[in-house]
Amino acid sequence: FMNAINLQSELPKLTQPWSPTLLAQFDGHDIMVGLGQKDYPWHTHDDFDDVFLVIKGRLRLEMRDAETVKSVTLEAGELFVVPRGVEHRPVADADVYFILIEPSAS
Repeated sequence: FMNAINLQSELPKLTQPWSPTLLAQFDGHDIMVGLGQKDYPWHTHDDFDDVFLVIKGRLRLEMRDAETVKSVTLEAGELFVVPRGVEHRPVADADVYFILIEPSAS
């Protein structure tokens, strides 16, 4: 049997912004915990959705198409799915800790 994962004990181990650490895997997906600082480059995932769940802090997800930029701000305990094919970038005005779920080996 595996042990339960204590998210609060994982947070102090995170030192590299936007370099999520693998916590667990299920059905071909990685569950990762990450630290966000400032902004991550604009990017798109053509083959999968991105799932963000904020643990501590505030995360803004900016999404754009050819004409507009829209954003969603997540507080601790809030979740958002960025659909595949949507150009986006996560932005953190202060340290934010989050769970990221993506297909393994993405």
